[in-house]
Amino acid sequence: MVADISNNLKFFLYDVKDITLTEVADYAEVHVSLATAGEILTETFYPDEAGSVTLRDLPSLLRPYFALPELDSVADSVRCNPLQVTLRAVDSNGSLTLYLNACYSRMPLDMIVPDGYILSRYKEVLTAEGREEFFPFAAGSGMGLQIGVAYLDGGAARYVQKQVSTAGMAGFMAYRVSAQRVASLAGVQADAVLYYLVTLTNAEGVADRVKYVVDRRARRRQTTFLYLNNFGVPETLTLLGLETEEPELEGETARMLDRERCINPDLVQGRTVNSGYMQPDKYESLKDMLTSPDIRLLEDGRNIPVVITGIDFAHQHIGNERISVSLSFRPAVSPYGKFSRTNPLKGRIFDQTFDYTFD
Repeated sequence: MVADISNNLKFFLYDVKDITLTEVADYAEVHVSLATAGEILTETFYPDEAGSVTLRDLPSLLRPYFALPELDSVADSVRCNPLQVTLRAVDSNGSLTLYLNACYSRMPLDMIVPDGYILSRYKEVLTAEGREEFFPFAAGSGMGLQIGVAYLDGGAARYVQKQVSTAGMAGFMAYRVSAQRVASLAGVQADAVLYYLVTLTNAEGVADRVKYVVDRRARRRQTTFLYLNNFGVPETLTLLGLETEEPELEGETARMLDRERCINPDLVQGRTVNSGYMQPDKYESLKDMLTSPDIRLLEDGRNIPVVITGIDFAHQHIGNERISVSLSFRPAVSPYGKFSRTNPLKGRIFDQTFDYTFD
């Protein structure tokens, strides 16, 4: 037998949809196993008139076995490991064994997975203090990661560069690069940072980078989402447009003892948010987020699972005009809400907390 895929190939999941075995004698008994889950498929196929057997829709078979990161509590570095796949085919003349590495993706890229490859659409990100940012990349041997920070010191602009240890990094990674964390790594004050460059180099010394510019303008609204991007690692997206609250009361109305009652009422906190004007890379990232298996709203220090309930992405392309779109979402957990109360007991000497027994 001969396969139309090379042995020890490392590939993006949707780049290999089918595998064809040729020169099959009589039949092909196919076994597919994973290093983490054991054997997941055993099937006997019979060749067509050309002596070929095609194994179809490989992504649907493998995708449920990826261990995607949990977003409940995101660490400073997060990993999504590839699947180590063993495909063994046996016919009446002998056997064929292939060892493959399937890397998570939700779209075809038509390329072999390169080490030192940035897994983000952005070349430049507009960020701010208080926002979370993640730098996603494909880790590998010989890789280097540097963070350069431009900041103000006594009115003078300065620049410092720090090397980040990549020991233990493998697979697809996301490295936290919020403005506060980068400032701490560089040993400068967060409120002095102007911008920072995160640079990734591979074993050949080829470099690529993302620039994060700290925006200090006052924004009326900032709606930040945390989600698993196309490669199964965390990424954030902040929308700066108008947000509309759309609470809905859900429940079943019934008549009991000559009275109308609402059974199991639930107030659903629906919202619609506008993106504000976007560059093409942010628009494409927003579309990526819509197909993410896990989306969170980062608000008031909370990590809230949400579900997207509707979109209004209709727009016209007029020259190089920027576009804005809207999406609606609601909390994915019920019941949902928050409770806050200001404590009037300030703890001063002569308030209600004063100990009148004091002599």
